[in-house]
Amino acid sequence: MIRCHLPSDRWEGETAELDEAEARHLVGVMRVREGARIGLLDGAGRTGEADVVSAGKRSATVRILSRQMAGPRVPRRILAQALVREQKMDWLIQKAVELGVSEIWPLQTDHAVVKIRPADAAKKAARWQAIALAACKQSGNPWLPRIASPRPMAEALSELGGMPACFGALQEGAVPLPEFFGRLHREACPAVTLFIGPEGDFSAGEVEALLAAGVRPVTFGPIVFRVETAAVFVLSSLQYEWMGRGETGDRGQGAGDRGQETGDRGQGAGDRGQGAGDRGQETGDRGQGAGDRKPRSEVRGPRSGESAACSLQPATQKTGDRGQG
Repeated sequence: MIRCHLPSDRWEGETAELDEAEARHLVGVMRVREGARIGLLDGAGRTGEADVVSAGKRSATVRILSRQMAGPRVPRRILAQALVREQKMDWLIQKAVELGVSEIWPLQTDHAVVKIRPADAAKKAARWQAIALAACKQSGNPWLPRIASPRPMAEALSELGGMPACFGALQEGAVPLPEFFGRLHREACPAVTLFIGPEGDFSAGEVEALLAAGVRPVTFGPIVFRVETAAVFVLSSLQYEWMGRGETGDRGQGAGDRGQETGDRGQGAGDRGQGAGDRGQETGDRGQGAGDRKPRSEVRGPRSGESAACSLQPATQKTGDRGQG
């Protein structure tokens, strides 16, 4: 089903007007006409269905037929992703939204090929937010994640607030990822943050900072992942750990949504020629060097104000505790 975003303050009446951008996409790109049935979402957990009662080039009015509220997604999942090249970042954000990410923190890291000037940070974040919204509409994810402006590692670590955290590591003593997630689940930790390193890997200083902040190293297994593969792997593993037990808050969205795959062509500049195969990437990652062999991922905990009863809260470690997990 084709879906449109309807802001939270427009759901009270029988009819509602879509934003101009939504109307232009619905009518101009998707070719929807009066009488068509569409889906609605507000990005804050509310979804519904509506009939299009008027469809103009710059405006569209819908009659709301139903309203539902999705339960909160458990646990909250924050992806702290080191910046990568634009098309990879766009693809990564899209897939993270499909996998239920709650927030994305783009990280400025020492070895990242991509550097964003402070003056451009807000513009970049807005563009990524548009890609996230398009992914919500395509996938049916009722929760629109917040995309933060790029930030340094130190700022991200300062926001952990003593909550559980981990990062991907190949070093001896790293805990297997399923073991770490299993403990999170058994102890009902309400949130988790996943740190993924750049194409050039985290620097030695950044690894020391992670360990000093109590972030625990975990292993993804013997296979070496690219950066974007690591992000998808960790989020998928987390979803798998919680799904099937009625705890994720996801009401069986499925993989279909066939009416919208091609319709998001005009939406967020996100999927420009990427395709499922990332055809231009196999040999094109010239700036990655050895770092792609060690993508790092981490898991952190609830935002301030959330309860954290689990024992995986990071205790400040010395940098020499690399083998502990």
